[in-house]
Amino acid sequence: EQHPEPGWHCQVVACVEGCFCPEGTLLHGGACLEPASCPCEWGSNSFPPGSVLQKDCGNCTCQEGQWRCGG
Repeated sequence: EQHPEPGWHCQVVACVEGCFCPEGTLLHGGACLEPASCPCEWGSNSFPPGSVLQKDCGNCTCQEGQWRCGG
């Protein structure tokens, strides 16, 4: 007997079936992650949280799945 992946919550609600992440988490690559653990995409590459890239003479930091850029 198969069980859902840990962290997944599978249910049927109002004729919509499927797997959903617990409230406050996001689905990424088949896993439910806290927003602070979400990687960022740059081109076709994925970067872990806290990564810093230089862009247009400023630094961009990966935070909660988004690049935050400052001068």
